[in-house]
Amino acid sequence: MSDTELPKGHILLVDDSTGLLAALSEFLSEEGYEVGAAENPQKALDLAEEKVFDLVVTDIRMPNMSGIELVGRLKMANPEIEAILITGFGSKESILDALRLGVYDYIEKPFDITELLKSIVNCMEAVQLRLRVDHLVQNLDKNRRDLEQTIADQASEFGQRMQCFEQIEEIARRIEDAVDSIQRSNERIRINLASCKKQRHIYTSEVAQLVATGSRETKSIARQVSNLEAIAGDVTDSVRAKHTPPKTSYREKTPPPQSAPLPTTPTPGVRVEDPKKEAVVDGLYTEMQDFVESLVADADAGTPARIETAQQLIERVLHLGDGIESLYRKAMYHAQEIGDWDLQSAVVTHSVNVAIYSMKLGLGLDAEPEKLARLGIAGLVHDVGMAFLTPDLYTKDRFEKNDLKQLQEHPLKGAEYLLEKGEDWRWLAEIVLQEHEREDGSGYPYGLQRNQIQKEAKIIGIVDTYEGITRTRPGRRNLQPPEAVREITQTNRKKFERSILRALLHELSAFPIGTVVKLNSGAIVRVQETDPVYPLRPIVQVLFDTEGRLVRGEKRIALRDKPILHITSVVLDNELPGNPR
Repeated sequence: MSDTELPKGHILLVDDSTGLLAALSEFLSEEGYEVGAAENPQKALDLAEEKVFDLVVTDIRMPNMSGIELVGRLKMANPEIEAILITGFGSKESILDALRLGVYDYIEKPFDITELLKSIVNCMEAVQLRLRVDHLVQNLDKNRRDLEQTIADQASEFGQRMQCFEQIEEIARRIEDAVDSIQRSNERIRINLASCKKQRHIYTSEVAQLVATGSRETKSIARQVSNLEAIAGDVTDSVRAKHTPPKTSYREKTPPPQSAPLPTTPTPGVRVEDPKKEAVVDGLYTEMQDFVESLVADADAGTPARIETAQQLIERVLHLGDGIESLYRKAMYHAQEIGDWDLQSAVVTHSVNVAIYSMKLGLGLDAEPEKLARLGIAGLVHDVGMAFLTPDLYTKDRFEKNDLKQLQEHPLKGAEYLLEKGEDWRWLAEIVLQEHEREDGSGYPYGLQRNQIQKEAKIIGIVDTYEGITRTRPGRRNLQPPEAVREITQTNRKKFERSILRALLHELSAFPIGTVVKLNSGAIVRVQETDPVYPLRPIVQVLFDTEGRLVRGEKRIALRDKPILHITSVVLDNELPGNPR
């Protein structure tokens, strides 16, 4: 398994037979599973405290604790863990106990090793299938809500259309009356003209009056026709709107672009198909940076925070259609380009990226628009307390005890500063205060746990960690998105809520559509389609071959069908063949 691929699953093996334990561990590791091996139940429990396992394979008869008791204790800590029991001393009671625990399989010794391996593989496939079903159920529920909103929108549209039709009928009636009036006027003109000819007289006054009447009625008709055209235009727009997907979700709905003509020298423009849209995204990103910079300056000067500006910026992002996805690409590339570690990168750029990643994660958790807006605003201001720290903290690669004490005070200082805005923004101050709290109580400033922490603070907290380790800073290189997610899920999984960890895996470990990346073969490709089941194995279009030569025309690779290929890194502009270094 490559360094950047996530394992197929986590398996815990428990057996006092070291030979069998070693053989199973070696085989399953080669198959791509992450394996934890324990010679006794206590060691197995210790391993389960450090990592989340999907399956435990254990002998029943062991010193100090039976396999059945071990499985029971593991399921108390993690109800979703599956279990396969092995025994050479099966009994009716042990089988009943296993059934009560809901174990996946029960294998008696002596057994064929292939039988055990087949049971393990089948169980792990069932685990993956369950996760896919959970994901599908979430999507179905979201689609149901979208459909309900669509029906409500169409009902409102129908009412507006009926009102338009009623207005059209009224205008048509007025036009008919005007036409009748003109016809009567014309008839009078004809009668008077005939009388004039017969009597050889010119009835100037009567003709002038009739001409004036005709003129007035003609102008009236013109006005009515103009009104009719305007209402017809409204009806046309309404009909067109019916065929436009309702904006019930901010996730990108349009299919990925098909092969586009490649430029002679690829540039960042290949990531965003519409240059105007790219300019809008770049402008929004810069405005978000400017806001955080001014926020820090206001806090340092003791002037009130202009949170309303952040609210307006986030509303513009949400109304951009796929604005979150586009800004996500922008943030990924911007993070890769930053090398120096100062106030600009440690607070300004960091806060903008946290806001974007938090909204992206919120999409994966099916957050409503109001929640997405809260996440975006909170991401922008979550580190405002850093303005009250000494500036040299930003450039240090190692922190002394006093430095750490200062750092741990910034949530308190930030919350106090935001509370000066009044009760309307208390929710924001609470998120800023809690974003460094953790599920297991190891966070600060108060050591809160689980339900004591707001959901938005939990999301900002995990994204704050993720964003920090995906950018280079003094004494540490940046991690690629899959590496960063793996680092968090393996070493910090007790600190974060399980559902948020799963959303992090699906939303932030993959490379978004339009990203230019390098494969382990050396080829440079652009991500064209993503796969929710295999987020690290998208469909890509080859831009440059393994020799760095430009590939013209369309050459697509589905990485899920090419197990020997995988993504190794994001490619920056100056890393493209032919571009200046």
